[in-house]
Amino acid sequence: MSKPKGSAVLALSICALVVISVGSIGYYQFMYCQPSTCVNIMHSSSATATCAAPSCVIVSIEPGAATLTTTAFSPDQILLVIGVNNSVQFYNNDSQSGGVAHTATDHGTPQAFDTGTLAFGASSGIITISKPGTYNYYCVIHPSTMIGSIVVKAA
Repeated sequence: MSKPKGSAVLALSICALVVISVGSIGYYQFMYCQPSTCVNIMHSSSATATCAAPSCVIVSIEPGAATLTTTAFSPDQILLVIGVNNSVQFYNNDSQSGGVAHTATDHGTPQAFDTGTLAFGASSGIITISKPGTYNYYCVIHPSTMIGSIVVKAA
């Protein structure tokens, strides 16, 4: 039996790292996140999800989002109150066909936020909105079928 070549050892090491990472994420979600304290934490990537209720809302990009219109983002309409819960984080949960990339981009000029392209399983950074108003947003990749809105009110 011959020794594995360098690329085989590298591939095995990467596989082991992925298995350990996925196992760690599942352990954290099962052991530390109870529904009363972690709103939508099951829809977030532990590497980037730092959004916590009640001060922050996690918005899930739903599976099949490109064809869902107003239900592509869940929740698709958000009410935020400055000083109470005026932060939001987007998580791409669209696993259809192996994963579809999306964005959440404000329609306004200037734009209040733009997540950039989020691959399946990725979370945006936390977006804090401190100016009252209505922020209509969409997916740049699927602009006619993926829309949502955030209403921000003063405290």
